[in-house]
Amino acid sequence: MKTRRGFTIIEILVVVVIIAVVFTGISGLLAFSLRASKVHTSTVEATFLAHETMEALRNFRDGVAWNTDDPSDDYDGIGLRDVNAVYHIAQSVGATPRWYLVSGAETVGIYSRWLEFSNVYRDGNDDIASSGALDADSRKVKVAVTWQEHGITQSVMVENYITNWREP
Repeated sequence: MKTRRGFTIIEILVVVVIIAVVFTGISGLLAFSLRASKVHTSTVEATFLAHETMEALRNFRDGVAWNTDDPSDDYDGIGLRDVNAVYHIAQSVGATPRWYLVSGAETVGIYSRWLEFSNVYRDGNDDIASSGALDADSRKVKVAVTWQEHGITQSVMVENYITNWREP
């Protein structure tokens, strides 16, 4: 009987250790899952902000002539914008709001977003190329959204081409 009691205590200790190891693994997996879910949610929000900026830029392009030179530089057309300069898009206040471009990045909650223009070049076949003839009626646009997540800088980039579609 005394020998059996010793085995029962050892069996209980083994079961307790096994349960502790299993719960430690499950809690680690749960923590990882929650962290991954938060990063995924932030990435989806950042992607939405990037696409929202691109759509607002298209609306701006459609409302302002490509080479308009506004004295305040708010409503300068895309054809006059500095390449490799950082902008963000904002909406005016008033009876008829309009989109306009502002120098610098914009902060939206935990996110920082901006856009920049690059020149577009065409080769002899009129295809987009890294060098060749400058296409004055096209700009490459990169929209970037960055944020800090668990001490790491995360980012979403969206690139597209904007053209002066009013030109023949």
